Amino acid sequence: GCGASGMSFLHALATRHQRQQRMMASMNGMGASAATEELCKLPRVTCYERSAHPGGIWVSSKEGEQGSAASSSYCESASSNDKDEVEEGILPRMYSSLWSIIPKEMTEFSDYTYSQHFGGKSVPVFLPRKDLLQYITSRATSVDPDIFNGTSEQQTQQLHQIKFRTEVLSVDYDAVINQFIVKSRSIEGTSNGGAGEVDVARYDYCIWAGGQHGKPRIPR
Repeated sequence: GCGASGMSFLHALATRHQRQQRMMASMNGMGASAATEELCKLPRVTCYERSAHPGGIWVSSKEGEQGSAASSSYCESASSNDKDEVEEGILPRMYSSLWSIIPKEMTEFSDYTYSQHFGGKSVPVFLPRKDLLQYITSRATSVDPDIFNGTSEQQTQQLHQIKFRTEVLSVDYDAVINQFIVKSRSIEGTSNGGAGEVDVARYDYCIWAGGQHGKPRIPR
């Protein structure tokens, strides 16, 4: 998924990519060749996200949210399709007015501080959901402004691909070929109103980034 955990992994990949590029630009000869070799070793990642945008359960199911952060376009509320799925119990979401009960000092990233994000302004110890969502997504876009878009330099070089509005149907490990077999399909729908065709892909590694609330659990 492309929630907090998924975005952190993509951020780490983009950071490593930029670091290797800077090394290549500052070196000559064998040093540049070694840096190029390390760049080629970076994994090619595919991120599957059922929603139409990043954020996971941090995105509210209510409409009309507007943010002031640079990444506010990624932090707006769920689309109409997402809202339908929230009501059906498919996509778990936080409620719009939720506030964190964890002090912000315990959720701050060392490479992207709250002071950087809020422009040095004083903020409360406990932050509302919306501010935390903007902080998380802004950290990802701080290293690559197009990290969630198809125009991303990393995507151009096929380092990562995010498949929004895509559901994972199954993940199986094939011991014969030592790879994971992932079946997925687009939930955007086709021209006749049906679901998209099932896509089958093979990967060397698989990361579960759906979170502890990836599947809603309703107490009985």
